[in-house]
Amino acid sequence: MGLVDRVRMDTQNTPKRIAGIVILAVTLLSTGYPDFIFSYGGPFDLPIPDPTDPDAQYGRGWMKQAPIDIPDHMTINDIDVAITIEHTCAFDLQMLLKSPTGAGCLLNSPDLSKAGPDYTNTIFDDEADRSVEEASPPYSGRLRPQAGSMLSIFDGSDAFGVWTLQIYDCWYNDTGTLKDFQLIITTSIPEPAGALTFCLAAAFLAGLKPARRKPYPPAATTCQHTDHS
Repeated sequence: MGLVDRVRMDTQNTPKRIAGIVILAVTLLSTGYPDFIFSYGGPFDLPIPDPTDPDAQYGRGWMKQAPIDIPDHMTINDIDVAITIEHTCAFDLQMLLKSPTGAGCLLNSPDLSKAGPDYTNTIFDDEADRSVEEASPPYSGRLRPQAGSMLSIFDGSDAFGVWTLQIYDCWYNDTGTLKDFQLIITTSIPEPAGALTFCLAAAFLAGLKPARRKPYPPAATTCQHTDHS
């Protein structure tokens, strides 16, 4: 291949290289990180209070801790807590969620001014329209945690490890059961389509990489011998 042909081929590939670079740049800038929601936990059957608590004879005391072991490493963007409790006086209960690092969020404190049973499919959510203090038992739907406490304290941390729900029954005579406890975690992972586009763009550029050229050999010289005899 002559010099002119090589220059012509490089000139033809230049727009392709530019296109590949543009694709790669756009991919890097626009690759999405969509939200993914994972739920951990499920049914429990823990009496409130625990019968082995010395105060349980008076109808008050601690429930055994309800653990949820999250086996996956993920960064928490948002976390909600879903709880179902059957209890004759829901306002007796104080509930605390603790992370594997020991950080805690007080979901609710006792409010003896309210009467009524149960937490039924209640979801504690920082973005809820009402706080738990604005609601009355039987509790249900989405409620913000106790004033001064926010589940966002866990945002940015790793969800991996054992989370615990601690419940204290602060008043006498009434008892109940924790029926269900779940953690609903929102996290982000790279969008597969964006990652695929990035790889294709990189492969496209690699395919256009010019081969290393060898030095041109010197032009052949033909010598003619003239016979003067």
